[in-house]
Amino acid sequence: MLIRQSHYLAKFGPLSSVLRAWWRRSCDRLTLRALHGGSVSPARNEISGQPHQSVPPRYRLWVSYKIGAGIVGIIGLGLGCMLILDLGLVRVQDALHDIIEKQQPISASAYEMEINIIGIGMGVMKYLETGDQSHRARVEKDRADFVEFKVRYDALATTSQQQQLSQRVRVLYEAYIALSDVLLHYRDVQDVRFTQLAQHLEKLDAIIDEHIQSHVLLTGRDGPAKLFESAQMETDIAEIGTWLGTYLRTNKPAHKERILDNIKDFRAELAQFTTTTLSPVERRWSQEISSLFDKTITLIDSVVVQHEASREQIRRFLNLRQALDDVLDEGLQLLATHELRVASQKAERASSVVSQRLTVLIPLFLVGSLAVGVL
Repeated sequence: MLIRQSHYLAKFGPLSSVLRAWWRRSCDRLTLRALHGGSVSPARNEISGQPHQSVPPRYRLWVSYKIGAGIVGIIGLGLGCMLILDLGLVRVQDALHDIIEKQQPISASAYEMEINIIGIGMGVMKYLETGDQSHRARVEKDRADFVEFKVRYDALATTSQQQQLSQRVRVLYEAYIALSDVLLHYRDVQDVRFTQLAQHLEKLDAIIDEHIQSHVLLTGRDGPAKLFESAQMETDIAEIGTWLGTYLRTNKPAHKERILDNIKDFRAELAQFTTTTLSPVERRWSQEISSLFDKTITLIDSVVVQHEASREQIRRFLNLRQALDDVLDEGLQLLATHELRVASQKAERASSVVSQRLTVLIPLFLVGSLAVGVL
């Protein structure tokens, strides 16, 4: 180990001595420059005329302090500039964070809620028209999406205006969904009633065709009259079904009147049929026709009444959809757009301030560093 240390001293010792000598001479030159008005040449001894061989230690210490103070000044100036810039960048970061984490999600949630409201309305109306379960599935999906975006909006809404609009949306949405449930249920109930009604009409037609007309003897007593009245009843049954479907599509009072006329005609023809000479079998089937027709008329009445009530419910449903669309479009979305614009302008102003500070601080740092170097 001693041999290795000796080797290092032998190798780097002269270099260290040279560096120490260079530092001493530099400090001496700076000290002499300060003492003799900036002259680089060393001062001459007044007696011998020889240059000074060394500088007093106190002057060397003074120069060292001056160099240290200059370095500290440059570092302090740099740190001050960095601190000022950092404060500006923090403001920019806060503004961007407000845009990304709050304003943009609020705006997106408002738009998504409006899309879901429109989707629910379209799904309900399509389901009422077709009964296709895919439209009902779409309604359920749009409901779930609306709730998700509503929760997200409420979590980010901090101003009183945002919260008031959100409360307004909640009240309208609850009424909107309640009415949509009523309409969806109405369609399901109507499907069951239509199925029962079709079965009744088909059974009436089958009784007349298979149990009365096929057994009427044209040569028997009242045979032609029985055949004629039964044929008329069969025609009325077909027309009742046709005009009922037409009325449900068009909602025209004239078509409803045609249903009522066919019902009246059927009862009159059945009554005329029973006045003829009937066999026990024909009498039993005529009674079955009368009983089944009464049940059919009850179903028709319920279908018509529910259909007419649903028209008012549909009108209210569409009005609620429009009210929700107005609140979302002219309230939430307009406010979200305004808040997003304000946040963007704030970020732009903060960025502009940082840019202006850079144009001032960089030259200031360079001039300050130069001044410290000169002093």
